[in-house]
Amino acid sequence: MSEFKNSSKRFNNLESGRYSNIHFDENFDNIFGLIENQYAGMGSFVVNGCQVNTSNPASSIISPGMVYFDTIDDDGKFDGKLCYYGGATVDLSGNNAWYLTRLDGGDDKFFTHDIVSSSADPGNVPKIIFTKDGASKILSREISTEWINIPSVNIPVGVTNGVGSQALAVRKVTQGDVILVELKGNIICSGISTGGTIFVLPEEFRPSGSNPVRISYAGFQSNYADVGSNGNVRAGAGGLSNDNISFNTRFAFN
Repeated sequence: MSEFKNSSKRFNNLESGRYSNIHFDENFDNIFGLIENQYAGMGSFVVNGCQVNTSNPASSIISPGMVYFDTIDDDGKFDGKLCYYGGATVDLSGNNAWYLTRLDGGDDKFFTHDIVSSSADPGNVPKIIFTKDGASKILSREISTEWINIPSVNIPVGVTNGVGSQALAVRKVTQGDVILVELKGNIICSGISTGGTIFVLPEEFRPSGSNPVRISYAGFQSNYADVGSNGNVRAGAGGLSNDNISFNTRFAFN
């Protein structure tokens, strides 16, 4: 005989000595029910993932991720659901938008509830709206303020990292409701033309907007670089050739 405990409930299967798929399903429903309940009344939003890449606006890419829809049941109580969204390639050019809603009466198994996605506004229902600026609402998370070194694989040939023992490092900080990315470190760059990649930010530190973010650095006449949503930090006008530059800057993450 085997047993599987969930709080005070025991699931036994005397014949096979194993707990069945039904028991497994019920436990998953209970676990995700607890997670869903904590978001009741907070609206519909992206929990994780679902980043928008609009480098080609007419074929914008929404990455897969977890979303939450704050629905209300027949008794007037909040009945929010976590859902997995598989992502899509959509047209977000101009003022176009992409809408996610939860299918009424969809599959309630685990957290893979059915999602309806469309370029047409579904009206006054729980929904998440994607535009060229990203998702309409994203879950705020506790931010770690520890510095993280930029991995060597993110630094191309032609860039010497850590000049003067100050390696490139990045972290997130908060300023009110705004999340900022701070960047510091010293490097030497050679043979990088205008718009060439100096280094690439790790995914969790990349800005979410469609337009590049301009940041400053010291040690060269142009004194700026552009950061794209793909994480590429690109050289400003004039490029870089045997230049020792220093970063000590911040930019908006969300």
